[in-house]
Amino acid sequence: MNILATYVPEDREKMVCQMHKLEIIAIDLVSLENRQFEFLCCNCLVEKMNNNNISTIEQTSDRIQSYKSQRLNKRKKDIQITLDNQKILLVQIMKFKSKVDEALDKISNEIQKQLVMNEKEQQSLKENCQTQSNFQEDVRQLSEFLQTQENQIELSQDSKFIDDIYKQFELIFQNETHNKTIQTFKDVVWNINNLNKENKIELMSLQTQNNQKTLSLSNLCQKHKKEIIMIDIESENKQIEYRFVCVQCISDNPLCQYRTIEEVNQKWNEKMKKQDIIFNDLRSNRLKKKEKLNKKIAEMRQNYILQLDDISETLRTGFSVPTTPTTEVNKFKQDSIQQLSKEELFLQIQNLIQFDEEQLFQDSKIEFMITKDSLLSKGIENKLEQLKQHDQLDIQESINILQDQSNDNQIQGIYKLIQIIQEGKIVNQEQQIRKQELDEFISSSKQIYCQMELFNQTIKKFQDHQIKINSINNKIKLFQDHQNFKNLQIQVHDYKDKFDKDFLNFQKFSEIDKLVNDLETLKQNNKNLEFERNSMENNKIIQSEKENTLVKKLTDLQLELQKQKDEQKLLNENLQREKNNNDQQIQLRFDKLGLNLKPDLLQDYYWITLLKTLAQKVNKAIRNSILIYQGTRDGLNNQQYWSKVNGKGNLLMVFKSKSDHIFGGYSPCIWESCSGKYVADHTLSSFIFSQSHDQIYPLKYDAKQYAIYCNSNYGPSFGNGYDIKIGSDFADGYSKLGISYSFPNYKYGNYDPDLFGQIKPEIKECQIYELSFV
Repeated sequence: MNILATYVPEDREKMVCQMHKLEIIAIDLVSLENRQFEFLCCNCLVEKMNNNNISTIEQTSDRIQSYKSQRLNKRKKDIQITLDNQKILLVQIMKFKSKVDEALDKISNEIQKQLVMNEKEQQSLKENCQTQSNFQEDVRQLSEFLQTQENQIELSQDSKFIDDIYKQFELIFQNETHNKTIQTFKDVVWNINNLNKENKIELMSLQTQNNQKTLSLSNLCQKHKKEIIMIDIESENKQIEYRFVCVQCISDNPLCQYRTIEEVNQKWNEKMKKQDIIFNDLRSNRLKKKEKLNKKIAEMRQNYILQLDDISETLRTGFSVPTTPTTEVNKFKQDSIQQLSKEELFLQIQNLIQFDEEQLFQDSKIEFMITKDSLLSKGIENKLEQLKQHDQLDIQESINILQDQSNDNQIQGIYKLIQIIQEGKIVNQEQQIRKQELDEFISSSKQIYCQMELFNQTIKKFQDHQIKINSINNKIKLFQDHQNFKNLQIQVHDYKDKFDKDFLNFQKFSEIDKLVNDLETLKQNNKNLEFERNSMENNKIIQSEKENTLVKKLTDLQLELQKQKDEQKLLNENLQREKNNNDQQIQLRFDKLGLNLKPDLLQDYYWITLLKTLAQKVNKAIRNSILIYQGTRDGLNNQQYWSKVNGKGNLLMVFKSKSDHIFGGYSPCIWESCSGKYVADHTLSSFIFSQSHDQIYPLKYDAKQYAIYCNSNYGPSFGNGYDIKIGSDFADGYSKLGISYSFPNYKYGNYDPDLFGQIKPEIKECQIYELSFV
């Protein structure tokens, strides 16, 4: 900042910015303070704008140079990372291509080889057809056909060849190399996206470092329209626009803790660094989870494919067209039993005689086929069930990875020992058996933990489903007048009955925790009852002994008690006579002292002090006192107060404040409900008192015309201006004791909490007595 006096040199060419050493080209007319202006060079003007999009030519050149340098480095880094990713992708694709080419070449060669063989056989058959037939050779071939299933064997071989080729073709896209290639594509895409987020260009700041000038913002303070130099980031519940302050704001609120722009920048940078650390940790954890999950998903995919292939192979081999006894007979097409041999004819006629449709399935060969199909179906069902369980276990393990949970921490030591055994040079048969058992144990441990999670989830889903059933049932009951809802209620009720029946055992499992807790409670209660029973039996014996002793003592006591009753009766008669005499004496003394007239809020000793003061002031004795107003009974407000005291004099007022201070005042003057006037006491018998301080404050002689103040909008008031002023709600008001009533510690017009115990009266009880004198 360049601050110059009001005198401006005539030779303006010599005016140079003290900060940037550049020519002065402008003046800030708004910043006029103490008759001084702020002179600005081009750099000062840019800083004043505080806009990242505006800079000087020199600054723009520097920023361009910085941008080009960063852009070049960023592009180099981008290209290098892109090249690395492309190389990784190319290597993986070439591996996959090699595998595919190898598999396709093998399939192609096998098909071509089989094709050549079939073409040769086809050519041979054509040549044989053209040659002259050999009857003896034809008879031999016909005989072989009748003894074997040549046609079926040939077709079976062709079918097996096609199946083998198909399985080889399927494996091209179901092997580990294919899965790794797919995952590599995904990893490369993720790396490129991550690079775009991290590798960014940061333009250089336009702020000039100057230790002679306080950093400021270009925005102006809303209140004083001056430069903002500090920020309030400590205060709570403060609007954001009032947190930015100028010099005048700081002067107006010096106790507020402000931070300079530099300190706020430093704190903001620290926060950003901490955020970066947290983001980096999260990114690292993401990468670890991603790696674990990818590995797990690859294992799941491979295991899934292998198991499905196994099931598919079982279906292909197990459910193929069987060779039945019928096909064994019908080696070639036969339309009549006349074509059967003698043995075959006898066998088939015997089967036909014994044929019974109902017992057809009891035939041993058919029963064998049914049993075989049933076992095969059961085997496939078991494999599918295992696949489902492994699928659930793999999914649960993947969820555990996402949630950073591990269920096998306690068997890690066992696993490490197994690795040591595997790496050992000498492993005898016994150690090998133990290793196998331990492998099975670890696998079983992982499975049982995952099954436990699945079981807990199933119980939770079961309980949630029960809640939904009950909720739907309750909602349907609200529409019982509608026939469709009645039918729906019946259907839901039937479903609930079936659900409860189907999941009866599961219901028991879901309630087992409650049953176990109830059982433990019953055991503990039973134990406590047993202990109490034993204690009661022991106590009963002891009690019986005590009762015998007490009966004897009771008899003696009854005799003694009768004797004491007689003596007590005589004593009571004497005491009653003495009490009557004492009561009469106390009442006489009480009346003499005037304690029978004492207000409830005052203590005996202080009431006697007030009686003496009244006797001195009035020169008369009190004949009677009548409670005409009580705040807690009649209401602590000015309307009720004036309705009781209007037109009455000789009133003694006793107050109790929130701080339990007891104070009050007496005046013979008449209290009148009016718009406001002072009432004089020429007898000077008015006074204010404080039981809490044991003090009497009499009316000053030169202030007797201000003894009391009557105003229907207030409560009771004493003195001029006022020594006691009670507001309309008996909570507001104040005390300036010492103005009209003598008070040695007079504060000269300041509010005094001496009477009330606080600045305002805050009365919680008020009693006013109308006194009459003899």
